[in-house]
Amino acid sequence: MECKTNSWEQEEGVYKISVGRSSEDIVLSDEITLKGTTDKKPYDMSELSIMSQVMYKMSVKMNLQNFLDMKYRMENLISAVI
Repeated sequence: MECKTNSWEQEEGVYKISVGRSSEDIVLSDEITLKGTTDKKPYDMSELSIMSQVMYKMSVKMNLQNFLDMKYRMENLISAVI
């Protein structure tokens, strides 16, 4: 949740998704491009503290993980129906 816009925001960019047993045993990797939810950034990353930047990056990863979880559930649902 972005306080300045009072809504959920998604950072535009290319995200690399890797799947594996560990970070040293990646078995599948791909990139997806996500469109941002807004052209106007509600803040300037250079103005944020290091901790705020870390927390922000973690929230982006969590949002991406939620998206991937939903995609996985949908693929399994479609497979079960077909």
